[in-house]
Amino acid sequence: MKWFDWFTDVHPKKTPYFPQPGDEVVYFRSGHQHYIDKVRENKIYNISPTIKPFKQRASQRDEVFAKIEDIKYDVKPPRLVTLKLVVLDIETFEPTNAHFMVRYHDVENVVDFIVLRQMYDLSVERNWQVGDEFRSIIDDNWWFGCITCLKESQPFTQFQCFDVLWANGDTESLSPWDLEPINHETWLLLFANKLKKLLLLTGLTPVLHLTVAYD
Repeated sequence: MKWFDWFTDVHPKKTPYFPQPGDEVVYFRSGHQHYIDKVRENKIYNISPTIKPFKQRASQRDEVFAKIEDIKYDVKPPRLVTLKLVVLDIETFEPTNAHFMVRYHDVENVVDFIVLRQMYDLSVERNWQVGDEFRSIIDDNWWFGCITCLKESQPFTQFQCFDVLWANGDTESLSPWDLEPINHETWLLLFANKLKKLLLLTGLTPVLHLTVAYD
């Protein structure tokens, strides 16, 4: 997605995240640092040397639970958003007295460092393990892979905590919210597609009709 599509796209998508006032989110310091580095490396716009990821006082946590209080937009290229966030208590999720600002935009090859809290909670509750197979939506297409490693970073972060192996042999680091379970119907469709390819390779004309039964 090009930088200007982030504001103009009218189709709902899982990524990139488009912030809304009142959203409860999880902010990741390591992901924000990667964004800052990419902007400086590619000279997309000038970022002051004093700009650093937000860090909670007396905390080493990478993730910060927060709520979006206000949003301001810069309409000139690159189109940036400035978020005003209030930090939420990690136990009660009630607003605290701590606030911080984040100014950013969607950058190619930089994953979201702010995710919806409900998406974070759901993905962590799935308790993904090494060896689990999954699917992931990328550029409106489903990709399939397997978790090969859980990174033991210090302090631990859910952000890109998994190394995965894609079905095409490529490797990548992903976060739990990038992964979706593979249901029974999906496996049937995968099997049918593989069988069709096998028949085509052998010179046969595939005539397959797949019927999925639902309870």
